[in-house]
Amino acid sequence: MSKFGDFSFITVCRKEVDSPWSWLVCICATIIVALFFGISLSFGVMFPVLMEYFQTTRERTAWVGSVGIAGTFMLGPLSSVIINRLGCRLAAFLGGLICVASLLLSSLPSHLPLLFLTYSFPFGFGSSCLFVSCYVIISQYFDKKQAVATGIVASGTGVGIFAVAPICQSLLDEYDWRNTYRITAGYFSVVCILCLTFVPPMKKKADSSTDVQTPDETPSADKPKKLLNFSIFKNKVYTVVTLSLTIALLGHHTPRLHLVKFSEDLSVSADAAAQLFIYIGITTFIGRMLSGILNNISFVNPIFVYMFGLILDGSCVIILSLAKNYIYLVVFSILYGIADGLVIGSFNFIILNCVEPSKRASAFGVGGLFYGSTLAGGPPLAGFMTDRLHTYKPSFFLSAAVEFVGAVILLFIICDHRQGFHKQPVPQKARHEIHVKPKESCSQVTSPMTLPKSRKRVDSAWSWLVCFCSTIIIALTLGTALNFGILFPVLMAYFQETRERTGKFITALILASLSSFSCCPWVGSIGLSLIFALGPVTGMMVNRFGCRVTTIVGGLFCICGLSLSSLAFNMAIMYVTYSILFGLGGSFLFVSCYVVMSQYFEKKHSIATGIIASGSGIGVIAVAPILQKLLNSFRWQKTYLITAGIFALPCVLGITFKPLVLERK
Repeated sequence: MSKFGDFSFITVCRKEVDSPWSWLVCICATIIVALFFGISLSFGVMFPVLMEYFQTTRERTAWVGSVGIAGTFMLGPLSSVIINRLGCRLAAFLGGLICVASLLLSSLPSHLPLLFLTYSFPFGFGSSCLFVSCYVIISQYFDKKQAVATGIVASGTGVGIFAVAPICQSLLDEYDWRNTYRITAGYFSVVCILCLTFVPPMKKKADSSTDVQTPDETPSADKPKKLLNFSIFKNKVYTVVTLSLTIALLGHHTPRLHLVKFSEDLSVSADAAAQLFIYIGITTFIGRMLSGILNNISFVNPIFVYMFGLILDGSCVIILSLAKNYIYLVVFSILYGIADGLVIGSFNFIILNCVEPSKRASAFGVGGLFYGSTLAGGPPLAGFMTDRLHTYKPSFFLSAAVEFVGAVILLFIICDHRQGFHKQPVPQKARHEIHVKPKESCSQVTSPMTLPKSRKRVDSAWSWLVCFCSTIIIALTLGTALNFGILFPVLMAYFQETRERTGKFITALILASLSSFSCCPWVGSIGLSLIFALGPVTGMMVNRFGCRVTTIVGGLFCICGLSLSSLAFNMAIMYVTYSILFGLGGSFLFVSCYVVMSQYFEKKHSIATGIIASGSGIGVIAVAPILQKLLNSFRWQKTYLITAGIFALPCVLGITFKPLVLERK
């Protein structure tokens, strides 16, 4: 019996790799990815609204969304540190809370600059925690089917875009942009619930009865785990692939953010333009699922799949620049969605499997710091060029050019036969049953929600529950962030900001809305950017407290950010309330979801990861119409409050993210 007052009575419930639980984690991670990416990438829907409300330029408005989406990747190192320290579950939980808080706070600013504080930074950080956690957990929970799982999780982005964009537009039609943010924060809370399934996984060893600890799950006293491991750059494949995406993302998200505004310039109605995000979301989902299937085939090299995606991406952007009617826009949306699915799905699978399992959190988070930095500048740069040249063609051609450059860089790996892609095997120790000793387990000490004698197995039914919860969390987080474009015109009109200033807000949400132009970029951009850029912080949280606690904390941050955003009287306030808080919360949710996936799955890891990745697509598809509906029915302030309420869901779902332990026969 344990003594009253200590935490020795708390046992860590661990799941088996490649078990049904792994698939549950994959589903949850996919939903989480769909939510926060859906919101971020659907920021284009909000773009014109914010630009009009704040009476600002395209460039300034684009910064809001761009910074937010960039933060999702740039804060990857921080998210990784949090994951390494707290675990995927706690990191994702924290990310969800931050995203919710960010969305709520983003409904309050009266000036565009405040959106950087309420949306861009917090939402970017929160999304980063969610993003890294989701992919890391998938790499831990899957072994045989890791490529498929990764593809499923990656497809979450497409689902999020497909669902969130129309929801955002519906909310904007019914309510103002403030209420749209509040409502988004409300349903984004589901991420905190889903990330609870990110329990550290365990593997079963049938021929032994001795319990041992795995270095990745329970750091020993003699050999503490590094918060960040920069030795990953010694891996040529990792370095080249990361550099490739860093360059490519300078132009990858530019068309998506400015799509709505560009469509309006072609005399296409706002409703018809919003429908394009549905096409993008559906095809992104298909593309990411396809990447998981292809990468799981033994004779298929993931690097070639990734390279093909970049080439297709650049080609479809050229088609967009030549668009003359709605048919061109539809063709672009379909090809762009497939390309996005192949690029992101393959990239995540490559970086998670070209390094040792113990370095996955660092690899995923640190990489986000680099490619997230360029992601933030793309949409605002396009807005700057368009405002001065009065045409989108030059900016679109530039976007296509950098995509092709990113593909060419991969030749350094392809031409070097010694540096082919080789999946790193799971250490033999990791295949033993893990019995976590109470006094040595950080996750036990910091997770009062752990149930005694309730141990989950890898690849079990619980694993699929975790996957399902993670998918929902990702869907909420990214769906809210990527659909910032729906709130864009509302915020811009309300705060009378220029497109440039509003775009900054949107850029944090840019990947959250994927819909408008660079109008309100900074607030949204920073928020979405922080979801990825804060990956290192989220990684530390996950490593220290576990995926469950991190997820719950992330959800709380998102709730706080969204709630406070509804009170903002100018855009400057939203930089703190939405960009930072929501970005941080989203990062916690994002990273935790992926980390818990890698823990709960082994045989079906790739499939689970793919399911979680699809969460972003689901989020974009589902959140967009909800946001638009809320905006049409209420003001943007109430929309943020409602969204904050929805973000209570991630806090609940994150409870399922129990640390995984395998019992030996």
